[in-house]
Amino acid sequence: MKHAVSSTSDIASTLQQAKHMLDAGQSEHALEALSGCGQHSRAVENAKGVCLLRLGRLEAALKVFRELVFPGGAFTIPEETPTVFRVNYVTTLLLMDNLTVGLQLLREIPDRRHPLVEQLEASVRRWRQSLPWWRRALTWIGLYPARSFRLDIVPGGLWLPEGMEGPRPLERAV
Repeated sequence: MKHAVSSTSDIASTLQQAKHMLDAGQSEHALEALSGCGQHSRAVENAKGVCLLRLGRLEAALKVFRELVFPGGAFTIPEETPTVFRVNYVTTLLLMDNLTVGLQLLREIPDRRHPLVEQLEASVRRWRQSLPWWRRALTWIGLYPARSFRLDIVPGGLWLPEGMEGPRPLERAV
């Protein structure tokens, strides 16, 4: 049992190091550290996806987040899927200009008051406001402009399951 505790604290420590690197804008270094840590927990995989997202490697990020949101190729999002995973998946879809699916999935996130949900919704509102009035009107009926979606927040959130202790708390699962 001691090995599992050590492994859990190793994951928390690795995630904390990755967070510091991401905060410093060192996404590539964070990805290297996460890839070399030998851990494949959902928290570590999510962190790798965040690194890929911030590096602009959207296809690779989408693959990571899709597996976290639709585990084992599921057709629906399991209820227990952390909000952070959902937001990261939606963010990736939006940045890939898959606005119809991304905005629909954003509306379906159950935890409407989660800080990452609120930030992403505010960013979407600001993007819509940047469009000419007639383009804005078209978005309400599901017709989106060819103009790319612009995110005005730092994309991607890290996640640490309840009970995992680290040097400083990351965002905890709800």
